[in-house]
Amino acid sequence: MRRLDPKYAAAEFLWYFDPTGSIDMITKYAPQYKNFAEPSGEVHGAYGKRFVYYFKPLIEQLKIEGNRRCVIALYESSDLMHPQAKDIPCTLNWQFIVDDNKLCMIANMRSNDVWLGMPYDIYVNTLIQRVIASNLGLECGWYQHQVMNIHLYERDWKKVEDMKSYVIDTRPLFVKDSLTTLDIIIIVTGKQIGRAHV
Repeated sequence: MRRLDPKYAAAEFLWYFDPTGSIDMITKYAPQYKNFAEPSGEVHGAYGKRFVYYFKPLIEQLKIEGNRRCVIALYESSDLMHPQAKDIPCTLNWQFIVDDNKLCMIANMRSNDVWLGMPYDIYVNTLIQRVIASNLGLECGWYQHQVMNIHLYERDWKKVEDMKSYVIDTRPLFVKDSLTTLDIIIIVTGKQIGRAHV
């Protein structure tokens, strides 16, 4: 069973709402983030400074029936101008739509590590979906996680091979509410390497 660290997962979620990009808070839960910080102590690819200012306008746009413009871009074209940056967002964008009176979400990823990153990305993304749905007075609908470059590092192959089934255990992280469960099938190069039930 692949267990998530609930303290780190909660800290990452909160860090997404920090507009400074500072590593001060997140390194208390994940010291390795020091490796991604620029000399200024900020992470170039931090999501908070790319997302938090658009939270309220996104909610207002989602109130418009049939709106198809509700996209938050986390990767920016200007990131191409920073090839030396230690961190670039793995998430291209989040798209939200109200379908059948439920808030649905698509996360488009440019790159995702199946073992380490994806479980936390799915958790944090669906938590953001829940927060936005709550602000709209809606239940959560479906969640779709699309990845252009999905990979599993060689150092983690044995961990996956040793498991009879690949399960992301997030039960301690979720509060029982109207969130629908998620079935995630992880496929790498045409071979199913795991399944997660969240």
